[in-house]
Amino acid sequence: MRASTEATRPHLIPLTSLTARAIDLEHGDAGISDPDDKRLKSTRAEIVDFLMRYLETDTILMIAPTAAGNISGPGELQVRDLQLQTAKDMISWFKATLGDSSLELVVSDGDEGILPKKQPVETVEFIKGYIGALGDYELVGLERAVLAGKSLLAGLRLVVENSGRGGIEGKGRWGVEDAAKACNLETDWQIGKWGAVEDTHDVNEQDLRRQLGSVLLLIGEC
Repeated sequence: MRASTEATRPHLIPLTSLTARAIDLEHGDAGISDPDDKRLKSTRAEIVDFLMRYLETDTILMIAPTAAGNISGPGELQVRDLQLQTAKDMISWFKATLGDSSLELVVSDGDEGILPKKQPVETVEFIKGYIGALGDYELVGLERAVLAGKSLLAGLRLVVENSGRGGIEGKGRWGVEDAAKACNLETDWQIGKWGAVEDTHDVNEQDLRRQLGSVLLLIGEC
């Protein structure tokens, strides 16, 4: 920060602003300490409902049409191929770690039109219930990750694997770099083809990692 006044600007202090939001949620926006207070429940419900809006347009499930490819060199993967690989990996993780083989996640295939796809009711209810059961700090961390990466699934995986909920310990967990690459796949592919816009793409890339990094620091493991 260049001046003390910048300490009041949330976008300049990601970890501080995130921690403050978690504390507010923990005790209630109006200093509520009773966990059964309806105002506190309302706040949590509003966050959960807000996050669920991202499921149908989750960036990891949005797949480019075949026609958008055919500009990679010989032997190189098209953006569609990379997106399908990433989506398949995320769906496999979801079924193995959170849900079961009976739960489905539907991709929005560009060959069928670039439109959001409704997810099965069972999957929606499962994810909503899982998110609703998160602790206050985990829920706020998920909110930040989703807002930064525009992916509910990537945010959920980041929180789960780094808070111990996924039963994964030690190194090799899905971290900031993994989440950033998954959320920014199409932009990174475009940069690789046409180059980056100075002071735009590079700044956005680092800011995404900064926001995701603040989530890991909030939930206690990085």
